[in-house]
Amino acid sequence: GFTYQWQSSNDNSTWTNIAGATNNFYSASVAATKWYRTRVSCGSSNAFSDSKQVILNAPPTPIVGSTNLCTATPVTYTSTPAGGTWSSANTVIATAGAGTGIITGMSPGITNITYTAPTGCTRTTSVVVNVAPQPITGSNNVCPGTTTALADVTTGGVWSSANSALATVGSASGIVTGVTVG
Repeated sequence: GFTYQWQSSNDNSTWTNIAGATNNFYSASVAATKWYRTRVSCGSSNAFSDSKQVILNAPPTPIVGSTNLCTATPVTYTSTPAGGTWSSANTVIATAGAGTGIITGMSPGITNITYTAPTGCTRTTSVVVNVAPQPITGSNNVCPGTTTALADVTTGGVWSSANSALATVGSASGIVTGVTVG
């Protein structure tokens, strides 16, 4: 019958027998780019298979982009090397623009977003999608020294003013007080 001996090489020229690799198949745990082949023996005759290079590719870099999304608000994710594809494990929760990395929350929940590099290596991150806050209601006009009330049907938030020299707002109440014209 046939006997088998798998061999590896760093340069496709100098070959070393792989200890214990004596079946007609070999499953390698690749730690570096190497060449592989098998020697098939029958009696005193030997033949070698064609060699095959197995390339160890680096995984994509960690995914960059917010992992907390709001529904209907797109966020752009990035990773390298460029030229890969993006996908979502659950497109009911979030969609992924395959070639763009634009992730859009669709409904509340948690899903995984995966980037597959051109080499086939992948990187995955988990995202949480929350319901986007509803529009703020109330007047957007206030005079110095007067107040107006703002409201939001989404509870639990904190109000703040982008410019407290023009108007202040109660952090819990949403009451806006005009300070000066601006």
